[in-house]
Amino acid sequence: GSFLSATIGYKLLPEYTGRGYATETVKKITDEAIYDEELHRIVAYVQPENEASVRVLEKCGFEYVDTVDLGLGQYGLDWFRLYERII
Repeated sequence: GSFLSATIGYKLLPEYTGRGYATETVKKITDEAIYDEELHRIVAYVQPENEASVRVLEKCGFEYVDTVDLGLGQYGLDWFRLYERII
């Protein structure tokens, strides 16, 4: 079959950061994705300065792939780190 991937994204209000909610949720979603026989990987794009999200992804089995330009410069969002988890 073909190679299929999904993209995951998340954002928390400041009063909910640092409590493990993002890690718990990303881990649950990606662990459940293992049962989707058609899905091969999950990707996430993270702003380079967002070290908290990098830690969340790494705790959940994602690995750094590359730094990419998503063409969002008009919004002040030029470069993102691309992470993936192969399932």
